[in-house]
Amino acid sequence: MQNDSQNNVPIITKEIQFNSQDYIHEVYIRNEVLRIPLGLILSPEQLLDEEDEFHIGAFISEKLIGCLLLKQLTPSEIQMRQMAILTKHQKKGAGRELILFSEKFAMDKGFKSIILHARNTAKPFYERMGYHTCSSEYLEVGIPHFTMMKIL
Repeated sequence: MQNDSQNNVPIITKEIQFNSQDYIHEVYIRNEVLRIPLGLILSPEQLLDEEDEFHIGAFISEKLIGCLLLKQLTPSEIQMRQMAILTKHQKKGAGRELILFSEKFAMDKGFKSIILHARNTAKPFYERMGYHTCSSEYLEVGIPHFTMMKIL
């Protein structure tokens, strides 16, 4: 657990239940941070597909400030996706806490590796967290991405 560096308030990470109040806030954060700036929004059909995924949240004083999803690909591999931190809480440790929690969560469930599609701008962050690039640059949702992975 890390503290928000400005307020010295602990960042708590935990699983979010699908269709809960925290999940509704999670969808808001993902739309606000990841989708709306690209002219996109999560559709009801996309959200229904998330029922079988693991939803992880970062909280400060019980308020959700960031999230990510984990989607099983194979019995040994899981994909991290849709990581989003509210703008005013970025670069204060929440992303790092989400990654660390998610890696332990995935290991506890028996997964051996995590892959993700990193936006070009987020690639250095994931490299600092021990992920390595395993693809050439490609476009996803109209912006440059790289596939990255980490053995757990």
